[in-house]
Amino acid sequence: MYTNSATGPLNTATNSTTSTGNTAAVGNSSNDQNQDDNTAATTRFSSRAEKFAALNKEFSISNNPSFKVTPNFINRLQEYGLISAQDAQTLGFSDSDDSAGGTLGELSDFIDRFSDKLKQTHGNDGILTTLSNARGIINNFDGSLSKSFPADINTTAAEIHQYLNSNGDNLSDSEHSSLSQLEKALTIADKLNPTSRTSDNINRYMAIAGGF
Repeated sequence: MYTNSATGPLNTATNSTTSTGNTAAVGNSSNDQNQDDNTAATTRFSSRAEKFAALNKEFSISNNPSFKVTPNFINRLQEYGLISAQDAQTLGFSDSDDSAGGTLGELSDFIDRFSDKLKQTHGNDGILTTLSNARGIINNFDGSLSKSFPADINTTAAEIHQYLNSNGDNLSDSEHSSLSQLEKALTIADKLNPTSRTSDNINRYMAIAGGF
């Protein structure tokens, strides 16, 4: 969710306030209220666990294959301070498209179908391991089933991104769309499940990211 702060102080030095000045004052008051609302959203809950509980109550994330990432969900992550404004802009959909993206269950089903297709043409390609890891992460999206994952989440998202860059021309529109949605879902899963990075994980991610 994005808010604009006031661009300058009000001029209150004279008693001859014009109607334009009064309008500006009202506008700034509205902006101040929006800022206060956002500040309240980030401080309403004192712990990360409370923020997750509020998210789950509103969006039913835990162990729910019908959960779908929407602009409203992205906005709420930002309001709770779980992602930055830049993250929200990168991860977000069009404000008018609240149904964009597939459900977690649909993404999981896509992984199975796409993996079966690749097995017939690529054998035991490295992307199959990545897809298997992605499926395990998606099925434990918020970490409610287990605090351990089959692979580093951020690295898995980077591998999907790399595959899209290298093989985009060979993918159908629906495959490209589903893989893009999968990458986005993995990126959000990483935000929901921050883990301490080992040097191996960091080196692996940097090696992949360097090829973008």
